[in-house]
Amino acid sequence: GGDNPRPASPAHVRRSATTRYREGTPVHIRQTRPVNDDGFTLIELLVVMIVIGILASIAIPVFLHQRQNAIGAGQIADLRSIANEVEGFYVDEDRYPLDTGFAQAGQVVTMTAASGGETQRVTVGNDVTYHLNPTGTAFCLTARNSRAQFDRLWVSDGGGLQPVTTTTCPF
Repeated sequence: GGDNPRPASPAHVRRSATTRYREGTPVHIRQTRPVNDDGFTLIELLVVMIVIGILASIAIPVFLHQRQNAIGAGQIADLRSIANEVEGFYVDEDRYPLDTGFAQAGQVVTMTAASGGETQRVTVGNDVTYHLNPTGTAFCLTARNSRAQFDRLWVSDGGGLQPVTTTTCPF
């Protein structure tokens, strides 16, 4: 038999441009695709890989720089917080803590006095040291972090946070 025009068919049979009917039975005609349209060519894949490589080479250094900035910002924030605690200690005790009264254990800095003490948490990886000047009228804080580009300093009578070119306490 030849192709007949569509006969009346049950409702569950979908009619589409690719369905023909032969003797009342639907026959699906497979549409052919061009032979070379089966996927991506090697050149197309290489171009995509090169573009991804270029984007990664731009993004990775930017990410690493932002990480360095975050570590430096953590050092600065810790110095400000501890300097505020040292000044609070001064208000309570009418003196700055002695070098021996300042200690860091893990992430907690403690300043002790006969009447009690003050504590302050610091960022993971930051080590803070404290030095009191010989006259007891000023102090210096140093924040070190092994992953930081620089150590950061705070000098109470030198304007607070020091530029990165200042590498040691003045006393």
